[in-house]
Amino acid sequence: MADDATSSSGASSPHSTPARALQESLIAEAKTEALRVQSELDKTDWGAIATSVRAHMKSGRINVAAQAFAYRWFLSIFPTIIALLGVATLVTLPQS
Repeated sequence: MADDATSSSGASSPHSTPARALQESLIAEAKTEALRVQSELDKTDWGAIATSVRAHMKSGRINVAAQAFAYRWFLSIFPTIIALLGVATLVTLPQS
C-alpha cells in the first residue's frame, strides 16, 4: 500500500530514473536539432526541405524499419489466423 502511495505521488523507482533521464535528453536533443534545421531552411525553399527530409530518412533508416515491420506483420497474419481457427474449434456454441 505504501508503494502505491509513493508511485502516485510522482516519486519513481531508482530503475526508471536513468531511462526517464535518457528519454528526456533524447527529446531535448531532437527539439534542438529541429530548431536548428528550421532556422537553416527558408519556408519557400522546398528543394532544400526535400533534400533534408531525404537525408534524414537515410540516416534514420526509416525505409529499412518500415520494410521490416511490414514483412513481420505479413508473416504473422497466417499463424494468427490458424491460431484463431484452432481456438474457434475448441469453443462450442449451443445449438439453437
